[in-house]
Amino acid sequence: MESPIDQKASPNQATECSQSPHLPWDVLIEIARHCRLDELRVLTMVSTQMRDLIDRYIPTIAPAVAHVTFSKRVLQHMYDRSNFFHYEQLRELVPHQLAAILVNKHRIAYSNGRPAYRIPAEAPCGDYLRKRVANGWDILRELYLISQDVRTSYTADELIQQDRQSLRYSLDACKMKEDIIQQRRLDYVHGLCSHQIRDYILLTTLLPCIFSMSKANVGDEYEPWIFDKGESFDQLRSFRDGTTWLSWFVLAEGLHIFWAQWWSLPPDLAQHHIARRAVHTYKILDPALVDHQRSLMKRLHDGIRDVGGVKLADYGNLKPHLYFPNVSNGMRPPKDYRAPETLQHVLFHANFRCPDGVEEPSPLIISPW
Repeated sequence: MESPIDQKASPNQATECSQSPHLPWDVLIEIARHCRLDELRVLTMVSTQMRDLIDRYIPTIAPAVAHVTFSKRVLQHMYDRSNFFHYEQLRELVPHQLAAILVNKHRIAYSNGRPAYRIPAEAPCGDYLRKRVANGWDILRELYLISQDVRTSYTADELIQQDRQSLRYSLDACKMKEDIIQQRRLDYVHGLCSHQIRDYILLTTLLPCIFSMSKANVGDEYEPWIFDKGESFDQLRSFRDGTTWLSWFVLAEGLHIFWAQWWSLPPDLAQHHIARRAVHTYKILDPALVDHQRSLMKRLHDGIRDVGGVKLADYGNLKPHLYFPNVSNGMRPPKDYRAPETLQHVLFHANFRCPDGVEEPSPLIISPW
């Protein structure tokens, strides 16, 4: 599956270039310099002329693209303007932008009733946390790429040898493929350092706050929560421990789905992008395959904790609320945590309807462990 960066509809700049292929190169360069990262990718597919131009002048084009795509704080601590030499260096900033958004939008309360407040994307005090979360995104991306490599490298004949007319052939082949992905992911995880593992667990502890299941979400606009059965859903614990099917879904989709909803898609398409994609994917899967995927995620997360030397009862500095200021009602965050809001437009949450008979999770008090 291609990234939304690769799938995004052609912007006005790309349309203009395709209709005027003989524009002077200085004009085309100026058009490219005003593109965001997604749009620059589209321009490379408009014509060979545009692709050759962008490849040749990327040191001139890339700094401008970076500054219209990413937050200032992300750029300030990553690269000097003169250090962009190719398109891939721009893509390397995506995990850092996602980290800035996640830390900026993170609001969650704990059992002591004191909410852990977000850290604005431009606040210097959030640099350390954003760096660790970005490291977690990098690992998530590698886990995603492993699955993509297996799915594109193995044919059904290579995965399983049995009668093509067998009703279980397709299901068994899919399970075999998931098993191969699982083993390769475990091999990758065992090659990571303890601090890398802890950064990834920190990400998976913060990420569940995007999932919102509420009886206030009514109407066909909202997708129903269909992934896990039970009387309630503890987003924090279930996602972190790999006991929800969404843990598999996130690794199957990678960073692309978050980049699409939070940053690249227009508001009308971004509003319910994650929720609708998750529900659509779940519905087309065989229930037996869903159960298999869920069981694999539980074993993967257990393996991740073992490699990182992290025990469930002792998460230490992985507790996310340690990084956020506690703000009681009516109080402002500490001065170090204040900065101009630059991400107010981000459509952060994946909102679901709360199914009948399922207890709605409290939006204010969620046990951290």
